[in-house]
Parts: sequence; C-alpha cells; structure tokens
Amino acid sequence: MPPKNTTKQTSEERKAKQREYEETHREERRAKNRERYYAHLEERRAKHRAYEEANREERRAKNRAYCEANRDKRRAKDHVYDAANRDKRQAYEDANRDKRRASWRAHRENNRDARALYHRSYRAVNRDALSVYRRAYQRANSRKYISYNQNRRARKLGNGGSYTVAEWCALCDWFGNICLKCGTDGILSVDHVIPVALGGSNTIDNLQPLCKSCNSSKHTKTTDYRDPVMLAAFLEAQKGK
Repeated sequence: MPPKNTTKQTSEERKAKQREYEETHREERRAKNRERYYAHLEERRAKHRAYEEANREERRAKNRAYCEANRDKRRAKDHVYDAANRDKRQAYEDANRDKRRASWRAHRENNRDARALYHRSYRAVNRDALSVYRRAYQRANSRKYISYNQNRRARKLGNGGSYTVAEWCALCDWFGNICLKCGTDGILSVDHVIPVALGGSNTIDNLQPLCKSCNSSKHTKTTDYRDPVMLAAFLEAQKGK
C-alpha cells in the first residue's frame, strides 16, 4: 500500500490550482450554466412574477426611498452615461419613437386621475418656486413662449393652423426685427393680421411683428403693415424649407 501524501497545499497553491481548473474548463462550465438556466427559465420567471406581485408595494416604497436618498448620485451617473452613449441613445430613440409615444399615451390614459392629483399636489407645495421658474423661462424664451400660447389659443378656437418658433424668428429677421407700425426695435409680439377672434388662421402668412403698444392699439382691426413684395418673397423662401 503506497504511503499517503501528507504534504499540505498552501493557500496560494490552492488558488493557482483553482484558476488553472477554471481556465481549462471555462467553455464547458459556461455551456452547463446556459443549459441549466434555460431548462428552468419559465419556472424562474413564474417565481419572479409571483414575488413581484406579493411584494409590489414594499419594493416600490424601497425604490422611492432609494431614489430620494441618492438623487444627486443617480443624476450624475445618468449624465455620465448619456455623454458617453449619446449616439446610441439617439439611435434607440429614433428606432422606437412611435412605440414609446404609444406606451406613454397608454400610461397617461390609464393613470389620468393619479397624475392629475400628483400635479395638483406638486403645484400647491411648490407654487412660489414654479412662479419664479416660469417667469425666468418666459424671459429667456419669449418667442418660443409666445408661439406656444398663440398655437394653443388657435386650437381652442378651432381656427386651425400653427407656426413654429423658427418660422416666427425668420419672419422677424426678414422684416428687420422692428415693429412694422412704429419702427421700434424692442420686444416684438405676434399680431394676427386677421385676428383669431374674427376667424383668422394661426399660420405664418397671417402674422406680423408689432410692439406690444401697437399690437394693443390695433385691437381687432385687420390692418396689414407688411410690405406685399417682401411678404411674397418671404413666403416663397419658406416653401423651399
């Protein structure tokens, strides 16, 4: 009977032997793991769904608490990821735009009351901060804000038509960024040549830039201060865009 090997392996020797075994049997172990994973896939999914259903509120509460406690950390991480994967994210957005819009519309429809309650509560708690933010945004994006309000007003009245911020800026630039009535170069407001209240459309061909004073004094008149030749050239240039 041969004598037993009583030599004890050191910790480093055991680790080296384990690494050697892992390297030699890497693909074999991966294949076995994949086989085991897919053999029990449905069972694991069913178990996971049952756990999610049984612990839904608890997990939501934990997630909310984590998000609240790590808000700045998560935002910083998201910014880093977005900067490193900008093209990848944009490609995903373009490929799934309709799908994401449909999903968001379904979510809003299914949670209409809950969303309305949340927004009312948020506005009530953050009224002063929202007022400051809204005024600052309006000052920094006056043309965009004016365009949004005019388009919304026309939709409510059912007159039809809309225009973009780019179109309005192009119109102002075309006529020299001045009030077409008094010639001042201050802040310009949107004036509908045929007022929306009288059935005028909300399209770019019915708009003219006036200062607030001249716009108010015009009221519901249909006076057109635009030069017909310049207007025709502008509309022709817009067709090519």
